[in-house]
Amino acid sequence: MPQFELNLMQPKPFRGLVRARSKQEALVSYLPTNEAPFPEIQEPTDLQGWQAITLDQEIIGFIRDHNRMRFRRD
Repeated sequence: MPQFELNLMQPKPFRGLVRARSKQEALVSYLPTNEAPFPEIQEPTDLQGWQAITLDQEIIGFIRDHNRMRFRRD
């Protein structure tokens, strides 16, 4: 199952990895169920692949695909 890096600032802050079939499904698990307009995921705007999540034209967070093969220096 794909993983996504999620960085939400509103309505409840969250930063971490989420396993889901799609980016929309990853968002559903961290948004209130009574959220009437569903947030939109914008096109990637930077080289790192972060996509802005907007609700009523206001940025509420960012999401991108998690690349498991990324080099880590621990």
